[in-house]
Amino acid sequence: MYLDKWGACAILAAIKGIAELKLKINIIGWMALAENALDWNSYHPGDILKSLNGLTVEIGNTDA
Repeated sequence: MYLDKWGACAILAAIKGIAELKLKINIIGWMALAENALDWNSYHPGDILKSLNGLTVEIGNTDA
């Protein structure tokens, strides 16, 4: 799922570059952004869970 963010990253980079160069132009950039999760408490890559016996597990991939 990380490959479909390239379009939004390109727009963000263009806007950032124009801002850093302080160009005197007006621009509008549209980015489609959404979190790909089923619920607000879904697991995300990088989350660290602690089990009942004290062990910790890092979520590396949420694709089933």
